[in-house]
Amino acid sequence: MSRIYLWKGVIKMLGDHPLGVGGEGYEEVVPDYVPELRHRIEHTGEKKSAHNTFFNVLSEWGPFGLIFYTGFLIHCFVLLRAIKKDAKRFEEMEFYHFQALALQLSFIGIIVAGMFHNQQYLELFFWNAAFSISLRNMQLEEISLREKGDYQALESFAKPH
Repeated sequence: MSRIYLWKGVIKMLGDHPLGVGGEGYEEVVPDYVPELRHRIEHTGEKKSAHNTFFNVLSEWGPFGLIFYTGFLIHCFVLLRAIKKDAKRFEEMEFYHFQALALQLSFIGIIVAGMFHNQQYLELFFWNAAFSISLRNMQLEEISLREKGDYQALESFAKPH
């Protein structure tokens, strides 16, 4: 039940801080916005997050931050979908399809976990984004070489079987 109090606290907090409270600021101001848990937080010194990545982003970075965070996540999924689509063009590119699928599943796992815990600063999220971008760049380079017929340069793209 405390999650509901924490989420309601985010909405109250947004009224006073429409642009957010700043990075990791939620933990500092949450006792002022969640009176139901104030005694427990102040008495134990326990740090509380919003127990939801999207509510935490909203409280710390505001609506604009949430839009950018969500947009970044959507962009990663669009990028991975493009990788899978282009992988179908060449039989030898099956590797890219499965790598993109693995990254999509990892992102989905992070999102699901983020509904119950704060994953806002989870390093894996940003590594997945970097791997997605790198994978797409590698794939585009390989497609370019295939279209040019540069099979000698393609040998550098040999993948494990």
